[in-house]
Amino acid sequence: RGTSGRKARNLDEDRKHRRIPTRKGHKKAVPTQLSTVQATTLKKVTTHPERPPTREHDLLLTCRDALLMGLLVEHALRCSEVALLTIDSIDLRRGTIRIYRPKTDRTDIQKLHRHTRMAAQAYLSQVGRERGPLFTGYDSEKPLSTRAINKRVAVLGGEIGIERLSPHDLRHHWAFDALLNHTPLNVVQADGGWETEYMPLRYAHQVGATGGGATITEEDEPSP
Repeated sequence: RGTSGRKARNLDEDRKHRRIPTRKGHKKAVPTQLSTVQATTLKKVTTHPERPPTREHDLLLTCRDALLMGLLVEHALRCSEVALLTIDSIDLRRGTIRIYRPKTDRTDIQKLHRHTRMAAQAYLSQVGRERGPLFTGYDSEKPLSTRAINKRVAVLGGEIGIERLSPHDLRHHWAFDALLNHTPLNVVQADGGWETEYMPLRYAHQVGATGGGATITEEDEPSP
């Protein structure tokens, strides 16, 4: 079991005073909050590279971003889960996605939500590959790294006025939105890929106390 929320915050403050880094990964101490309207906008936002697109990869950015946001906003995937997706993770005929979750060493299959399915159809029709990583950079054989995914999400958030947006912020929003819309706790646990009810219960308690918009993180989530 990890460090409790209050103890972790006190530890962070002590480390700051001693100029010791408090985080080694990409996850922030406090998530950036966003509204339902902003989350919906992120699924529709298009990007405009500063230079005219001259490479095939650049031409795919709009479709890729739409699918990326669908997976983060509608399916609440962790950044590590997105990075591991392959072309054959998505079955358009059945309308499903196969997700490997390294945090719990488990594979789940989910029905694609409407926006994500449409975005997947558009992206896969243009990607020009039948196998390999779902998302790549300029090297089509190498998957987009978690660092690159974090940077891209931050760019897309900045385009609609959300500073320092991260994939975990979108997962955080998804959990609160699901509970505020009376999604059963066991469904939130399953769809969010949590092995235990610990984190869903934390979100549920905060929703009951404040009506949402809390600052829960997964820093002290028990290890699977």
